[in-house]
Amino acid sequence: MDIAACSREGGAEEVAAGHKWTAPYDPATFEPARRGDWSLVLTPTISVPRT
Repeated sequence: MDIAACSREGGAEEVAAGHKWTAPYDPATFEPARRGDWSLVLTPTISVPRT
């Protein structure tokens, strides 16, 4: 079994299905982070604290 190929194929299926967590960000979305204003979201409802 080729684990990398399975992962790639599964990821491609999620992208094709429009899964929220596979959508790319546009450059404007990153601008606040470049200024130090950022949040990291690992679940649909919980942001990771900076400290």
